[in-house]
Amino acid sequence: MAGQRKDCSLADVPTVRMPASDPYFPAPSKAPQNGGPFREASVPAPSPSPAAAQPAPLRARLASSATSKVPSEDAPLPVELDGDHVTETFGFGAGAVGSAGLVVALGMIVDSTTTYAWWHLPAAVLVGVLGMTYELVRRQRRLAFVAHGREHIGIYRKKRLACVARLDEMVRYRLRLLNTFRQLVAFGFPAVVGGLLFWLFITHGDRQSLTAILVSAGAMISGTLGFVATAWGRVFCIQFTVQHPQLGNEVVVLRRRDATKLNLTL
Repeated sequence: MAGQRKDCSLADVPTVRMPASDPYFPAPSKAPQNGGPFREASVPAPSPSPAAAQPAPLRARLASSATSKVPSEDAPLPVELDGDHVTETFGFGAGAVGSAGLVVALGMIVDSTTTYAWWHLPAAVLVGVLGMTYELVRRQRRLAFVAHGREHIGIYRKKRLACVARLDEMVRYRLRLLNTFRQLVAFGFPAVVGGLLFWLFITHGDRQSLTAILVSAGAMISGTLGFVATAWGRVFCIQFTVQHPQLGNEVVVLRRRDATKLNLTL
């Protein structure tokens, strides 16, 4: 009927199906290997090591065997001197002077024909005692060195570890050729003159003058020993200055082959 209204329900509304299509915002594709400016770096998971795959007891045995075969350079040095070591060397210049003083003092005591001043005999005895005492004391306090890795040296005094020094704390002491020449002349001159006088006194002089004979003998002996000691310490050895807080600045004389063993720069 034309004037009547017909009630409509939702069931009468036809269903419109949209055609299947791709979404408007597609999912981002996989980032290329070279990536872009906003690509997040990925950290690959570490692959298990062959030792980690082993059981715990086996890993412990492997670790202990590795540490026993490859010793670490950081291992502490023994407190007591042990194993191969290098010791400093000495000349005998002080001993030569001391021996000359004692020989002169002996000549003054034996010779009763010559009159001396009151201080001659005490001075000769003092020079002899001081020279020989210094020679003995410094040899008893001789330093020993042990190479500790490639950059450190263990320094021992009286077979006890005194300190561990770096290689740069042992500075080579550059000797001057002029000073070496002066010392050789200073010891060589009395050696030659004393030997010549000793020969003259024995062969053509008065043998009753024991003082002159002993003085010339002392000059010859001490000069010869001093000359040899200077040549040994300044020509065939190398001198270093140890600059360490625990030892201070101490001059050390080492043989050239010993300095090479300690990795010291020559």
